[in-house]
Amino acid sequence: MNRYFLALFLAAGLLTGCGGDAGPANVPKLEMRVYDVPPDQTETLSRTLNSVFASDEKTALGKASSPSPGRLVVLAPASLHGSIEASLRTLAKEQAARANPTPAKVDGPLRLSFWSVDAVPENGADDPALVALMPALDEARKQMGIVHFELRDHVSGVSSLGENVERSWTGSGTQRVAAAPIRQLTYMLKNGSPSLMLNLDFKEQVPVVQTMNGLTNVNYISTGANTTTAVLPGQTLVVTQNPVPDSDGTASVPVTRLYLVRVDAVATL
Repeated sequence: MNRYFLALFLAAGLLTGCGGDAGPANVPKLEMRVYDVPPDQTETLSRTLNSVFASDEKTALGKASSPSPGRLVVLAPASLHGSIEASLRTLAKEQAARANPTPAKVDGPLRLSFWSVDAVPENGADDPALVALMPALDEARKQMGIVHFELRDHVSGVSSLGENVERSWTGSGTQRVAAAPIRQLTYMLKNGSPSLMLNLDFKEQVPVVQTMNGLTNVNYISTGANTTTAVLPGQTLVVTQNPVPDSDGTASVPVTRLYLVRVDAVATL
């Protein structure tokens, strides 16, 4: 549970839980409790609680302090302590899970799917073939602004852990380039904790069309991706992105080419 959602959760408790314990002049009844918290989160939690308590316009509704790492002393409205305890309990479980991650269980072959997708800097409809990738692409769009996505390439391979896989293929042509040069993908999946580790190298050449004095000339630039990244089975990742010129020469600014991967377990009989 991050600090932002913890603050929202406790703020909701302040709004809904203080009415029953109010004393004279509608002052909530305060109660002091001591909580055990993850030592490395003690100061952060103390600051978060004090920020929530200080949200009242006139006076703070409570106070949090720490006599030592792992101990949090909280003075707060009695009706709010239930929310505080639940929040801290959830946080402690998440902290323990991060400290003792469960390795990804892999006992069979894995399929790696690889996509090359262009983010075109203009309004337009996204390629229907990208529906399954939209959650990851929508996250990328938040950072890139107004773009629409077009599929360029998709290839997949099945392998075991530690097996080196090499794939090569000829991609589709563009409107003005009948054929495209060969694409090359090399990858290997290894055990990690809790994720798998993916070593990936992809090379391609992008055709660039130029027209001068009625003559059309096609040049090529090299681009691709070389990365080592952690990935969980079933997770779709944008592993890298590169600016590339528009192959057809119709866009006023370069497009951004995104490379995405997903690893899935392959069912065996």
